[in-house]
Amino acid sequence: MRKFEADIYTDGGARSFRVKFEAEDYFEAERRLIAQYGAGNFGWLTEVYQ
Repeated sequence: MRKFEADIYTDGGARSFRVKFEAEDYFEAERRLIAQYGAGNFGWLTEVYQ
Protein backbone atom coordinates (compact mmCIF):
# COMPACT_ATOMS: atom_id res chain seq x y z
CA MET A 1 0.00 0.00 0.00
CA ARG A 2 1.17 3.51 -0.82
CA LYS A 3 0.34 6.67 1.14
CA PHE A 4 -1.52 9.63 -0.38
CA GLU A 5 -2.70 13.08 0.70
CA ALA A 6 -5.37 15.36 -0.72
CA ASP A 7 -7.05 18.66 0.16
CA ILE A 8 -10.84 18.40 0.31
CA TYR A 9 -12.94 21.52 -0.29
CA THR A 10 -16.32 22.13 1.34
CA ASP A 11 -18.81 25.01 1.46
CA GLY A 12 -18.11 25.98 -2.14
CA GLY A 13 -14.37 26.15 -1.51
CA ALA A 14 -14.62 28.37 1.57
CA ARG A 15 -13.23 25.62 3.82
CA SER A 16 -10.77 22.84 3.28
CA PHE A 17 -9.15 20.01 5.16
CA ARG A 18 -6.43 17.51 4.36
CA VAL A 19 -6.95 13.76 4.30
CA LYS A 20 -4.26 11.10 4.42
CA PHE A 21 -4.96 7.52 3.39
CA GLU A 22 -3.50 4.42 1.77
CA ALA A 23 -4.28 2.95 -1.65
CA GLU A 24 -2.71 0.49 -4.09
CA ASP A 25 -1.96 3.16 -6.72
CA TYR A 26 -2.80 6.71 -7.83
CA PHE A 27 -5.88 5.65 -9.79
CA GLU A 28 -7.40 3.76 -6.86
CA ALA A 29 -6.71 6.77 -4.64
CA GLU A 30 -8.46 9.08 -7.12
CA ARG A 31 -11.47 6.73 -7.40
CA ARG A 32 -11.79 6.59 -3.61
CA LEU A 33 -11.73 10.39 -3.32
CA ILE A 34 -14.39 10.79 -6.01
CA ALA A 35 -16.57 8.10 -4.40
CA GLN A 36 -16.32 9.64 -0.95
CA TYR A 37 -16.24 13.40 -1.64
CA GLY A 38 -17.47 13.80 -5.23
CA ALA A 39 -15.65 14.85 -8.39
CA GLY A 40 -14.21 18.34 -8.22
CA ASN A 41 -14.25 18.54 -4.42
CA PHE A 42 -10.57 17.87 -3.95
CA GLY A 43 -7.76 20.16 -5.00
CA TRP A 44 -4.79 17.93 -5.42
CA LEU A 45 -3.79 14.35 -4.84
CA THR A 46 -0.18 13.43 -4.20
CA GLU A 47 1.74 10.41 -3.08
CA VAL A 48 3.65 10.80 0.18
CA TYR A 49 7.20 9.44 0.07
CA GLN A 50 9.05 8.73 3.28
